[in-house]
Order: sequence, then structure tokens, then C-alpha cells
Amino acid sequence: MAKKLLQSLVEAGRKLVTIIDPHVKKEEDYFMYKDIHAKQLFILDADGESPYIGWCWPKASVWLDFMNPQAR
Repeated sequence: MAKKLLQSLVEAGRKLVTIIDPHVKKEEDYFMYKDIHAKQLFILDADGESPYIGWCWPKASVWLDFMNPQAR
């Protein structure tokens, strides 16, 4: 299916740009958030103990700490 979509975009003279969002929605039941929280793989707030929580398109979000090899 992805190949068909890409081919139709090419035929229409369009380009496709993929992105990776470095944030994860802070939702207690979201499997990815639960995993990141359990492994403490997020960037910490100024207090150095709690996760930095910011706002992005999914609302409250945490950011992965890509300096941590486990997060990568």
C-alpha cells in the first residue's frame, strides 16, 4: 500500500517528506509513554528528578533523552 501511495505522489509530481517527532504524548495508558516512564528515558525538568513536560500537537508531551543510549 505504501508503495502505491508513493507512486501516485510521484506521478502527480508531489514529494513526500517523512518526519520523526521526538516527543511522546503524556498519557498514562499510552503504551509508549508507559515504557518510557518505566525506563526513565525522558529529558528531566530543571529539578533533575521529574520529566520535562511540554505542549505539542498531542497536548502534554515528554521528550526522549537521546543522549541516553537506551533511548536511542
